[in-house]
Amino acid sequence: MQLLSFIAQAAKRRESYIDRARDLAEVYSSLETLEGEMEERSEALVRRLQSDRITFSEFKRAAAEDTLVSSIAGIIVGSNGGEIDEVSYSSTMDQMKYLWRFFDDLRSSLNNGRLSEDSSNFEEEDEEDWFFLYIDEDGFPVRDDIVNGGQSGTFPKPLSLAIPVTGAAASGAAVSAVKTGRDSVVSSVKSRQIGTTAPITKAIQEAQKGIQTRATPTGPATWKGVTSRLKRFLVTPLYRWFKTGEFSSMANMGMKEMRRISRGDHKVCYDCRYYNSLEWVPMGSLPMPGIQCRCHDRCRCRIQYR
Repeated sequence: MQLLSFIAQAAKRRESYIDRARDLAEVYSSLETLEGEMEERSEALVRRLQSDRITFSEFKRAAAEDTLVSSIAGIIVGSNGGEIDEVSYSSTMDQMKYLWRFFDDLRSSLNNGRLSEDSSNFEEEDEEDWFFLYIDEDGFPVRDDIVNGGQSGTFPKPLSLAIPVTGAAASGAAVSAVKTGRDSVVSSVKSRQIGTTAPITKAIQEAQKGIQTRATPTGPATWKGVTSRLKRFLVTPLYRWFKTGEFSSMANMGMKEMRRISRGDHKVCYDCRYYNSLEWVPMGSLPMPGIQCRCHDRCRCRIQYR
């Protein structure tokens, strides 16, 4: 099944998928139990593919449908049984292009014999081969260059950040947050007595390029890696969908403002630090956890409403 074919099918079978999601949400009525169920389904699907109990085409269809249904179920659980509108349903389809990229990588591994029965014979690469950017305890960015063997370096925060909020008050807060971040970077750079701006500029350029660059996909090396990657679609995004449903519920209750709170540790990405700095902004001004941030589906920011 091709991606466009699945999207067309999902449009025609919208009510059927929503009904399946409601049944799933009724049985697994908390985020924790829903995540646990989808984790078990991920492992079972991979075991069936590995043992040739299902074909690759059957695996693709089952994984795609489970991804869609579980995402909708996450919204339902987060909204305490709320309705799924067209916008929410369509938003669950955004992840499908990445799921199909995983399918392509997996097909490549199956075709070239890369997959190992014994996971101990291979060192599985990180699921997406991204460059991750963190802030150290001094507020100075640290690069964790996974692709190039874990080499690390320090450099200042990029000076340009997109403002994801709307409204005059929210925009003012965003501009203030960016200015504060820029001033602190300049101060930190001076305190470390970096001689010229050339190395800083080069580091920023390399970091920005790295964020957008994914290593050439070679496919997973182990079945354990296949399971890990599949969970990136069936399990870890559920937090985002749960928070999406929660937002809908809070808006219906008449909440007027929201704020995004990061975990505050050294693994929090720049974007989540930035959103955290905005404090209270109008409802709908901030993206949900995992959206427009470098944590991607691993994001665990909290959202508060008032």
